[in-house]
Amino acid sequence: SYFERFLRLTGSLGRREAPDTTDLSFDRFIAEGEARISSGAFSADLTSLGDRREYDGAARSDYWFVYTTGGLTWTHNSGAAVTARAESELLYYDVESRTYFDNHFIRGSVRLRVPASENSHFSIEPRIASLRCESFTEERYDEWSVVIGFDLLGSEAYWLTFSWEPGYRSYALEDNPIYSDFRINRLSLMASGKLADMLSANLFVSHDPEKHTRRTDDFTITMVSVSVSLDF
Repeated sequence: SYFERFLRLTGSLGRREAPDTTDLSFDRFIAEGEARISSGAFSADLTSLGDRREYDGAARSDYWFVYTTGGLTWTHNSGAAVTARAESELLYYDVESRTYFDNHFIRGSVRLRVPASENSHFSIEPRIASLRCESFTEERYDEWSVVIGFDLLGSEAYWLTFSWEPGYRSYALEDNPIYSDFRINRLSLMASGKLADMLSANLFVSHDPEKHTRRTDDFTITMVSVSVSLDF
């Protein structure tokens, strides 16, 4: 059973050819494992992926990318649930440069989900994250945030998910020539619904403003996507 006892192991080999820029041709190996187990009110999951790229030339260094995530969930009879989760993203280069350098991103969170009705729930998820980088102090930072979310699921007729993530990112180097500390205020909305028997609409909105201690670094990314589909 995918949700109760599940184990998947995969391995793949690949090759990319870039005839105009042979230095960017590479061989690739990917190994991935995924496991999930459930017993009573508790469930746990673990996923790990290792990606190795070996380039033909010297323009880019060969490297490892290793991503791991795992979580433990306790679910109450009422539908309320608590999930503790940890994530790790590791980039390790055979030869470092100012552009391509070793770094390790880690994040931990605890999420509380509470039912609001039969088909909706609220959630709150405090997070703490850190980027570690031995070679370049200016890249290191710690980040604190909390994700407040609402999900509405109406079977195949409609669904909606909304999240707001306020927080703060603090860089380790005080007089950082590249980055400055900033407040996080991420907003995300995804929705889908049927307008008629054969007609449906989808909406995606993402708004991510950054308010920096160095005001000239202020930055905002906003994305809006709307699509209408006609099914035959």
